[in-house]
Amino acid sequence: ITLLNDDFLKVESEKIKKLIKKDKVKVIANLPYYITTPIINKIMMEMPYIDEIIIMVQKEVAERICANPKTKKYNSLSVFCQTVSDVNYEFTVDKKYFNPIPKVDSAIISLKRREVDVDIHEFELFVQNCFKQKRKTLLNNLNSAYGWEKIEVENFLTMNNLTNKTRSEEISNVEFKDLFNKFKEYQK
Repeated sequence: ITLLNDDFLKVESEKIKKLIKKDKVKVIANLPYYITTPIINKIMMEMPYIDEIIIMVQKEVAERICANPKTKKYNSLSVFCQTVSDVNYEFTVDKKYFNPIPKVDSAIISLKRREVDVDIHEFELFVQNCFKQKRKTLLNNLNSAYGWEKIEVENFLTMNNLTNKTRSEEISNVEFKDLFNKFKEYQK
Protein backbone atom coordinates (compact mmCIF):
# COMPACT_ATOMS: atom_id res chain seq x y z
CA ILE A 1 0.00 0.00 0.00
CA THR A 2 1.21 3.48 -0.85
CA LEU A 3 -0.36 6.30 1.10
CA LEU A 4 -0.32 9.73 -0.48
CA ASN A 5 -1.23 12.41 2.05
CA ASP A 6 -2.05 15.40 -0.13
CA ASP A 7 -4.87 17.72 -1.20
CA PHE A 8 -6.48 15.89 -4.11
CA LEU A 9 -7.45 19.10 -5.88
CA LYS A 10 -3.87 20.42 -5.70
CA VAL A 11 -1.86 17.26 -6.38
CA GLU A 12 -0.65 16.85 -9.96
CA SER A 13 -2.33 14.03 -11.86
CA GLU A 14 1.05 12.67 -12.96
CA LYS A 15 2.10 12.24 -9.32
CA ILE A 16 -0.90 9.96 -8.81
CA LYS A 17 -0.37 8.18 -12.14
CA LYS A 18 3.17 7.19 -11.09
CA LEU A 19 1.72 5.29 -8.13
CA ILE A 20 -0.64 3.24 -10.31
CA LYS A 21 0.51 -0.03 -11.78
CA LYS A 22 -2.56 -0.81 -13.95
CA ASP A 23 -4.07 0.71 -17.08
CA LYS A 24 -7.58 0.98 -15.70
CA VAL A 25 -8.36 2.12 -12.18
CA LYS A 26 -11.56 2.31 -10.17
CA VAL A 27 -12.04 4.88 -7.44
CA ILE A 28 -14.39 4.21 -4.54
CA ALA A 29 -14.85 7.16 -2.22
CA ASN A 30 -17.05 9.17 0.06
CA LEU A 31 -16.43 12.63 -1.32
CA PRO A 32 -16.49 15.78 0.79
CA TYR A 33 -19.85 17.20 -0.23
CA TYR A 34 -18.68 20.77 -0.64
CA ILE A 35 -16.06 19.84 -3.28
CA THR A 36 -17.83 17.02 -5.12
CA THR A 37 -18.01 18.80 -8.48
CA PRO A 38 -14.34 19.89 -8.60
CA ILE A 39 -13.23 16.35 -7.72
CA ILE A 40 -15.40 14.76 -10.44
CA ASN A 41 -14.21 17.33 -12.97
CA LYS A 42 -10.55 16.73 -12.08
CA ILE A 43 -10.92 12.97 -12.45
CA MET A 44 -12.77 13.20 -15.77
CA MET A 45 -10.58 15.92 -17.28
CA GLU A 46 -7.11 15.07 -15.99
CA MET A 47 -7.06 11.38 -15.12
CA PRO A 48 -7.97 9.22 -18.12
CA TYR A 49 -6.43 6.20 -16.35
CA ILE A 50 -9.37 6.25 -13.92
CA ASP A 51 -11.96 4.10 -15.65
CA GLU A 52 -14.78 4.24 -13.13
CA ILE A 53 -15.73 6.08 -9.97
CA ILE A 54 -18.20 4.84 -7.40
CA ILE A 55 -18.86 7.64 -4.99
CA MET A 56 -21.09 8.65 -2.14
CA VAL A 57 -22.30 12.21 -2.53
CA GLN A 58 -25.09 14.39 -1.24
CA LYS A 59 -28.38 13.00 -2.59
CA GLU A 60 -29.29 16.30 -4.22
CA VAL A 61 -26.01 16.32 -6.19
CA ALA A 62 -26.49 12.68 -7.21
CA GLU A 63 -29.95 13.55 -8.52
CA ARG A 64 -28.50 16.45 -10.52
CA ILE A 65 -25.74 14.33 -12.03
CA CYS A 66 -28.29 11.68 -13.06
CA ALA A 67 -31.09 14.09 -14.06
CA ASN A 68 -32.89 13.89 -17.40
CA PRO A 69 -33.43 16.81 -19.76
CA LYS A 70 -36.57 18.90 -19.23
CA THR A 71 -36.42 18.47 -15.46
CA LYS A 72 -35.61 21.07 -12.80
CA LYS A 73 -32.47 19.24 -11.65
CA TYR A 74 -30.91 18.92 -15.13
CA ASN A 75 -27.94 21.29 -15.42
CA SER A 76 -24.42 21.64 -16.79
CA LEU A 77 -23.10 19.02 -14.36
CA SER A 78 -25.71 16.55 -15.66
CA VAL A 79 -24.69 17.21 -19.27
CA PHE A 80 -20.96 16.98 -18.61
CA CYS A 81 -21.09 13.81 -16.50
CA GLN A 82 -23.52 12.05 -18.84
CA THR A 83 -21.39 12.95 -21.87
CA VAL A 84 -18.09 11.68 -20.50
CA SER A 85 -19.45 8.67 -18.60
CA ASP A 86 -22.28 6.21 -18.20
CA VAL A 87 -23.96 7.46 -15.05
CA ASN A 88 -26.02 5.34 -12.66
CA TYR A 89 -27.85 6.27 -9.50
CA GLU A 90 -27.17 3.15 -7.43
CA PHE A 91 -29.07 3.79 -4.18
CA THR A 92 -29.93 6.28 -1.47
CA VAL A 93 -28.22 6.23 1.93
CA ASP A 94 -30.58 7.63 4.56
CA LYS A 95 -29.06 10.17 6.93
CA LYS A 96 -30.17 8.06 9.92
CA TYR A 97 -27.28 5.66 9.19
CA PHE A 98 -24.69 8.28 10.16
CA ASN A 99 -23.56 9.36 13.58
CA PRO A 100 -23.96 12.21 14.19
CA ILE A 101 -27.00 12.43 11.91
CA PRO A 102 -26.41 15.00 9.15
CA LYS A 103 -29.09 17.28 7.72
CA VAL A 104 -29.11 15.62 4.28
CA ASP A 105 -29.41 12.15 2.78
CA SER A 106 -26.61 10.72 0.67
CA ALA A 107 -26.52 8.58 -2.46
CA ILE A 108 -24.15 6.19 -4.16
CA ILE A 109 -23.61 6.82 -7.86
CA SER A 110 -21.29 5.29 -10.41
CA LEU A 111 -19.67 6.96 -13.40
CA LYS A 112 -18.03 4.64 -15.92
CA ARG A 113 -15.85 6.57 -18.34
CA ARG A 114 -16.72 6.45 -22.01
CA GLU A 115 -14.74 7.50 -25.04
CA VAL A 116 -15.73 10.92 -26.34
CA ASP A 117 -14.73 12.63 -29.53
CA VAL A 118 -14.68 16.19 -28.19
CA ASP A 119 -12.17 18.22 -26.24
CA ILE A 120 -13.75 17.81 -22.82
CA HIS A 121 -12.19 20.99 -21.42
CA GLU A 122 -13.70 23.11 -24.19
CA PHE A 123 -16.96 21.15 -24.04
CA GLU A 124 -17.30 21.66 -20.30
CA LEU A 125 -16.76 25.41 -20.68
CA PHE A 126 -19.31 25.58 -23.52
CA VAL A 127 -21.91 23.73 -21.44
CA GLN A 128 -21.20 25.95 -18.42
CA ASN A 129 -21.80 29.00 -20.63
CA CYS A 130 -25.04 27.56 -21.98
CA PHE A 131 -26.35 27.12 -18.43
CA LYS A 132 -24.77 30.33 -17.07
CA GLN A 133 -28.11 31.84 -16.10
CA LYS A 134 -30.70 29.11 -15.76
CA ARG A 135 -33.72 31.37 -16.22
CA LYS A 136 -32.40 32.72 -19.52
CA THR A 137 -32.74 31.22 -22.97
CA LEU A 138 -29.87 29.57 -24.81
CA LEU A 139 -29.93 32.60 -27.12
CA ASN A 140 -29.24 34.99 -24.24
CA ASN A 141 -26.64 32.76 -22.59
CA LEU A 142 -24.67 32.27 -25.82
CA ASN A 143 -24.95 35.96 -26.64
CA SER A 144 -23.71 36.92 -23.18
CA ALA A 145 -20.88 34.37 -23.08
CA TYR A 146 -19.47 34.83 -26.58
CA GLY A 147 -20.41 38.39 -27.46
CA TRP A 148 -22.03 37.52 -30.76
CA GLU A 149 -24.72 39.74 -32.20
CA LYS A 150 -28.15 38.35 -31.38
CA ILE A 151 -28.87 37.78 -35.06
CA GLU A 152 -25.75 35.59 -35.30
CA VAL A 153 -26.91 33.48 -32.35
CA GLU A 154 -30.43 33.26 -33.83
CA ASN A 155 -28.96 32.06 -37.15
CA PHE A 156 -26.82 29.48 -35.36
CA LEU A 157 -29.82 28.20 -33.38
CA THR A 158 -32.02 28.05 -36.49
CA MET A 159 -29.32 26.11 -38.38
CA ASN A 160 -29.46 23.58 -35.53
CA ASN A 161 -33.25 23.27 -35.39
CA LEU A 162 -33.51 25.31 -32.21
CA THR A 163 -35.49 28.48 -31.57
CA ASN A 164 -34.65 31.70 -29.78
CA LYS A 165 -36.89 30.44 -26.94
CA THR A 166 -34.97 27.17 -26.43
CA ARG A 167 -33.55 26.71 -22.94
CA SER A 168 -30.45 24.67 -22.17
CA GLU A 169 -32.33 22.26 -19.90
CA GLU A 170 -34.34 21.10 -22.95
CA ILE A 171 -31.27 19.73 -24.76
CA SER A 172 -29.95 16.20 -24.13
CA ASN A 173 -26.26 15.53 -23.57
CA VAL A 174 -26.03 13.88 -27.01
CA GLU A 175 -27.59 16.95 -28.62
CA PHE A 176 -25.24 19.18 -26.62
CA LYS A 177 -22.21 17.31 -27.96
CA ASP A 178 -23.49 17.77 -31.51
CA LEU A 179 -24.30 21.43 -30.84
CA PHE A 180 -20.80 21.97 -29.44
CA ASN A 181 -19.18 20.50 -32.57
CA LYS A 182 -21.33 22.72 -34.78
CA PHE A 183 -20.56 25.71 -32.56
CA LYS A 184 -16.83 25.21 -33.06
CA GLU A 185 -17.33 25.05 -36.84
CA TYR A 186 -19.59 28.11 -36.80
CA GLN A 187 -16.95 30.15 -34.93
CA LYS A 188 -14.32 29.59 -37.63
